[in-house]
Amino acid sequence: MEDKDRNDELVHANVERFQAALEAGLARVEGTEHLKSLVAVLDGSDQDGSTLALVRELAIPRKLAVVLTCGHLEAGPEAEDRIVLDAQQSLAADGLDATVLLSSSAENHLRLRAVRTAHPDACFLLPSPFGHDYVDLAQKSLGTAVEVALAESTAPTLVVRGPIGAIAAEPLSRPHVVLRESHRASARAVSVALGLLEEHEVIAGTLSMSFVHDGPASPLVDEVRAIGFGANVETLLPLLPHGLSALLRQVASMSEQHGGLRLDLRLVLPGEEAIDEDFERGRLHILPRKPGSPHVDAAIQDFVLGSSDPVLVVPARA
Repeated sequence: MEDKDRNDELVHANVERFQAALEAGLARVEGTEHLKSLVAVLDGSDQDGSTLALVRELAIPRKLAVVLTCGHLEAGPEAEDRIVLDAQQSLAADGLDATVLLSSSAENHLRLRAVRTAHPDACFLLPSPFGHDYVDLAQKSLGTAVEVALAESTAPTLVVRGPIGAIAAEPLSRPHVVLRESHRASARAVSVALGLLEEHEVIAGTLSMSFVHDGPASPLVDEVRAIGFGANVETLLPLLPHGLSALLRQVASMSEQHGGLRLDLRLVLPGEEAIDEDFERGRLHILPRKPGSPHVDAAIQDFVLGSSDPVLVVPARA
């Protein structure tokens, strides 16, 4: 009987190690990932200004190709085209030559799904909720257009929230990654954040990371949570599941290799992911979207609706 119990323990331990090895592979950060091109979808609302501000900050220094289009508006195709052409003219004044897809042109009568098919690697920038949904939804939903875009996209999707105004340049240089569990999208989210901080093969700046603790409560968990941003790597590692622990070790190693990369870490409980925007507004939040689900995670939806900062949702690589 004792031998059987011991064998059962060994089998269980081997299964756990096998699972841990799988998670470590899924959580591997494969260098940096850079955005390739942008598709900005306008909706005629006040959020268009913030969307174009982010287009400028992303595209101009990185020399990204930009496509402008408009979502379906009740005012009709002519109004949609006017919004897009005015935006193209505005970007041209900054030296940015954007391609436009006009709704009234038969050959370019493309909606979001068709645009995504034509530009599968492009990062979409979408206001949320969409202009014609905003009043009806009362911000309780991301809106159909945004939810479909997030659920179907294989490239990162940037959800534009409140007006950014004078701090338009700051969110992109202050990436904040929120990690709940280890999977390919989590690793990719970190790669994208590092890519935003990389210039001429040098990674410099501050990468903030929030780890959501979904395990048993303990005094140590409470102590680390109380610290907020500024938690110590070695103190944090034992509190993370194996995959996230492995991921953090990789990022910590990269920060040692790149002397200019600073990590700002914290531990939170589910529902505590958002930051206090009265004190820390002006970040680009980066959230991984768990693979295999046809729907937008409730945690992502809640975070987006609770933030006035832009949120970049990163799916697993195709």
